[in-house]
Amino acid sequence: MTDSPDTAGQQKPRRPRRVRTASESLLSIVIVMEIITMFFVMLTLSGLHRDQVVVTVVSCTLLIAFLLLANATLKRGVHPIAHVSQAALALPAAIDLAYAFVWVLFVIFWIACFVKGAQLDARKDTA
Repeated sequence: MTDSPDTAGQQKPRRPRRVRTASESLLSIVIVMEIITMFFVMLTLSGLHRDQVVVTVVSCTLLIAFLLLANATLKRGVHPIAHVSQAALALPAAIDLAYAFVWVLFVIFWIACFVKGAQLDARKDTA
C-alpha cells in the first residue's frame, strides 16, 4: 500500500508550547534546592533521632514527593500548590527546632524569587 501524495509526510500541527514566565523558572529553581536540602535534612534528622528513623524517613520522603508535585504543577502554571508546599516544609521543625532556621531562609528566598519574577514578567510584558 502506498500513501497518496496528499497525506505522505504530513503531520498534524502541534500546539505551540506555553512560554514559562520568569517567576515560574525562579520558583522551580527554589523547589529543586528545597528537594536537595530535604534529602540532607532526612539524613541529618535520622542520625540525630535514631529512635525515630522510620518516621523521619517516611515524612521527609512524603515532603520530597509533595515538592516534586509542586514543581510539576508549577511548570503548568498552577501556583497555589507550590505556595502550600512552602508551609508544609515547616513540618521537620517539629522534630528538630534547628530546621526552623533553614525553613525561614527558604521562605525568604521563595518570597524574593516570587517578587523578582513578577517584576521581570511585568518588565517583559511592557517591552
